[in-house]
Amino acid sequence: HRRSRSSVPAGQMFCKHIQMQKIDGVKPDEMVAATIAQQMECDPKALIVRSNEVRQVSANKTEIVCFALGRPMVDQLMMAMKNAKLEPVGIHTEVHALLKGAGVTTPNESGEPPCVAHVDLGCGSTKVVVARGEQILFARVVGFGGLRLDKAIAKQTQLSIMKARSKRLAL
Repeated sequence: HRRSRSSVPAGQMFCKHIQMQKIDGVKPDEMVAATIAQQMECDPKALIVRSNEVRQVSANKTEIVCFALGRPMVDQLMMAMKNAKLEPVGIHTEVHALLKGAGVTTPNESGEPPCVAHVDLGCGSTKVVVARGEQILFARVVGFGGLRLDKAIAKQTQLSIMKARSKRLAL
């Protein structure tokens, strides 16, 4: 059996921290989806939204980190896996894939996993995640990656982009 997982590129993902009031009878995920869709000015059905509660801010307010993916992008990835005769078993954000790939860390004296900052410098963006085990405490996707560094090095040293990249990686 050929099972497959994929991650959505960070550039195709919306990542934001929000604070939300708790409302009796309304599921937090529904509130998050409506809030994110409103901020993105789109139909909530056009998005796949995932959220992680970070902390209780007050008795009736909580801080949540939200991830929104365009449904067409997810459908495209699912179709690509099916066309390759693979069984799709998951589509993840790069943030969640980064945490899964980091593995389990040794618990501290109190028996809980330590708080760890994960930084993934990609070509076009950088993912920053602070987590305790797989519990996300902070997540941000920054539109700054290795390509921008390579261009800056190339400009300063009068090297080609490829030579600038090689120089950056050697450092």
